[in-house]
Amino acid sequence: RLREARAAAASTRGRVRPILARSSRPHSRHVSTNDARALSDAIMGRIKQYFVDQGLTPADIPKAFIFHEVISVAFAAFTWSTCYAIQPSVTLMTPLSKLPIASKAAGAFDKALAFSDKKVASMGWLKKVPLVKNAAPRRLTVSLAESLMFRGAVKPITFGEKLYLSYQFVMWGKDRARQKAEKSGKDVADGKRKKKSKRSEPASLTLSTSTPGGLVTA
Repeated sequence: RLREARAAAASTRGRVRPILARSSRPHSRHVSTNDARALSDAIMGRIKQYFVDQGLTPADIPKAFIFHEVISVAFAAFTWSTCYAIQPSVTLMTPLSKLPIASKAAGAFDKALAFSDKKVASMGWLKKVPLVKNAAPRRLTVSLAESLMFRGAVKPITFGEKLYLSYQFVMWGKDRARQKAEKSGKDVADGKRKKKSKRSEPASLTLSTSTPGGLVTA
């Protein structure tokens, strides 16, 4: 089963690479809102087509999308909190700062950091979260940028895995519903069979007669 799951996940990654390639192409700063919306609709359409190709019905697709979003948010929160704890830009990237790719990574990190500044500033509700309200503001912003860099690096893998997990979740739910329906139907059938057997049992009649000695015989 593990081999089948890995093979299915690999197949999923192969199918979603065109989606990722299209979504990761560099865009001009002057891309209109309509173009961005069209690109988003195209990506969602391809994801929906993947679920349809896997055999999901139109009624199953919203469940798959919801589960996909839930695990996406959970993964984002996990990577953010992990980066806040270990500070990879200090603990991991400092030894690699002399590598040729470091300059490119630094440029991408600066963009991620600028985005994180705006994102954290717009998340007023974040200060109300008990685990976050006492966090260092600057470290919180830097860790968000670090998590964005990490998630962007592993996106070709995690995107396909999340699709596959969403599909498996829906199929698991359908299997449970089917088993529950079969068990319920079996219980109803057993109940009807018992009632029918009770009705078909012959009624026992007891005749009593009295004897001259006052004894009653059946």
